[in-house]
Amino acid sequence: MDRKAAVKRIFSYTRSFKGYFLLSVILSVVYVVSVLFIPILAGRAIDCMVGRGAVDMPGVITYVGVIGLLTAIIAISKYFIDLTNNALSFSFMKALRNNAMKKIHKLPALFLDKTAYGDIVSRIVSDTQQAGDGVLLALNQGISGIFTLAGTVIFMFIVNWKMTLIVLVSTPLALLISWFISKYSYGMFKKSNGCRGEATSYMEEALSGEDIIQAFGTEEKKENEFKTLNDEFCKYDVKAMFFSSLPNPGTRFVYALIYAGLVLGGAFLVIDGQITVGLLASFLSYAVQFTKPFNEITDVAARVQNAIACAGRVFEFLDEPEEVPDTTSEEKEFSDNLVEFRDVSFSYDKKTPVIEGFDLKVKPGEKIAIVGHTGCGKTTLMNLLMRFYDTDSGSILVGGRNIKKYSRKERRSRFGMVLQDTWIKSASIRENIAFGKKDATDEEIHEAASMALADGFIRRMPEGYDTVLGEGDDKLSQGQKQLISIARVFLSRPEILILDEATSSIDTRTESRVQEAFDKLMNGRTSFVVAHRLSTVENADRIIVMDKGKIVEQGDHRQLLEMGGYYHRLYNSM
Repeated sequence: MDRKAAVKRIFSYTRSFKGYFLLSVILSVVYVVSVLFIPILAGRAIDCMVGRGAVDMPGVITYVGVIGLLTAIIAISKYFIDLTNNALSFSFMKALRNNAMKKIHKLPALFLDKTAYGDIVSRIVSDTQQAGDGVLLALNQGISGIFTLAGTVIFMFIVNWKMTLIVLVSTPLALLISWFISKYSYGMFKKSNGCRGEATSYMEEALSGEDIIQAFGTEEKKENEFKTLNDEFCKYDVKAMFFSSLPNPGTRFVYALIYAGLVLGGAFLVIDGQITVGLLASFLSYAVQFTKPFNEITDVAARVQNAIACAGRVFEFLDEPEEVPDTTSEEKEFSDNLVEFRDVSFSYDKKTPVIEGFDLKVKPGEKIAIVGHTGCGKTTLMNLLMRFYDTDSGSILVGGRNIKKYSRKERRSRFGMVLQDTWIKSASIRENIAFGKKDATDEEIHEAASMALADGFIRRMPEGYDTVLGEGDDKLSQGQKQLISIARVFLSRPEILILDEATSSIDTRTESRVQEAFDKLMNGRTSFVVAHRLSTVENADRIIVMDKGKIVEQGDHRQLLEMGGYYHRLYNSM
């Protein structure tokens, strides 16, 4: 996303908090007016002291008293300006993160499968933080800066219009320097933030697989790969910081020359009697006030440009195409659990087919096992059934209706899945089991755990069912985590069951006992069992043998062995 589009989107977000913005504007007016009155009052106080023995002390005291009052107003208004701008900035950051989190739940699974999680995390956490900081800087320097510029010009014209024109004529040069350099630094910050996302993804991947890295002795290789990413990040970051740091000294140099000229010219005007010493002091103070917003803005230009680049990355994520919306919001119950695949085809890149011309009809209550070599399309088929992916062509029907006619919420609530990769959230064991049924009673949770053969080891935990787990927690083995995942499904009692390598992390003895529990759960339910270990599917009503996205054989275990074909070779190779 280019800079102009990113800035426009930032403004569209901040408009949602116009109350904060309006209050900030009002307070900034009070602040700036108070600040701008002080130089003119100070100048008049100076003119009250024209020489030895000619000091208007009552006048000096009056002006000093008013200056003191204005200083108090400035301090109070500045405090509330900072408070208001912080509230707006953090509200903007909060809205960005909330929208990003909502976006995750609306994105198609295909996008999440091909996008590095570390990059997504970097955008939601780090980029939103820096975007919010940039908004805060822009508010602090921008609103008061605009009013300061307008106010100082008016006051300078009142004091001396000739010297004011000198200041105004030279200003475009400073602005041109700042604009040109900041435009280039934005591109560098955009590349820098992209490299940071890649580095974050790489670190997440390396940390999650550190044991494998050490086991294969590839530490040096991984260090070199990270060094390459880090060097690229460093290269763009140094360039961005270098170019973004140039506007401030450049504009300060221009304004220093202007100020020196004003001092020299003003001195001759005082000698000539065209202006008093107090008014010259006031004008020079206004000249400093006029240059201050430019100096402050160029001083924080690096962080502002970085913030815009970060916001652009977040907006790009928010603009990703979402899941195809449901054609209906009506939640209709399945008339039965008849499942049909009709000429279904699917590919990830629209070029290489993964599923092609797939036809299958599964009767209500039938237990179907799907087997085949890795990459034949077994798991993809289940993802299509759950509509994590949409078919390229053909249709999938449940209960005689296309699954696209059901709302996703209704359809998925009637499916239960146990996957090979377990997911444990940071919560108690009790909450993890009840993840799909929030109103579950303790009795139901214990019963589900018992059916999944998890109750025994759970009760041996330090705090039993109240033991808190985390995603990377080592309190449980991989097999125990999978048993908790299985308990979730036992608790939800789904109408249609999908088991994708559900017992792959469980020892053989426990697997046989869990399999008995699964048989009870699958009794009367339409079930799909994806497995590599063919011994776990021998009692299936029908076994579907897949190869290259197509059905090559189907039948029960005995029939397929007697055929002496693909399944026979697959079974004997185990």
